[in-house]
Amino acid sequence: KDKNKLMQIKDFEHMENKKYSINHDISCRVEEPEGAVLFNPETDAVKAINPIGLAIWQVLEYPLDKREIIEHLLDICEGVPKESVAQDVDEFIDKLITDGFIGEVVK
Repeated sequence: KDKNKLMQIKDFEHMENKKYSINHDISCRVEEPEGAVLFNPETDAVKAINPIGLAIWQVLEYPLDKREIIEHLLDICEGVPKESVAQDVDEFIDKLITDGFIGEVVK
């Protein structure tokens, strides 16, 4: 398992080093088993997220970079191709940033 984890880390070394975290003004209502609904009171934006999106949301309580998010998902999801996970995380993070649900952490 450790060797596999090391290979995964190497695979994502090319990714940017930015860290992301949730916007703590957002309310998140968990809707089991569908996922959750996010609400941004500043913009009145609402976003439904699936269970994987909810897993990402919950892990972003503390700042993480995309590589760390991908590794977390690979740990909790069995048999998913890491290439598609990387692409899905990229798209999900970009969309949530655009809508103000998460932000980049300034170092």
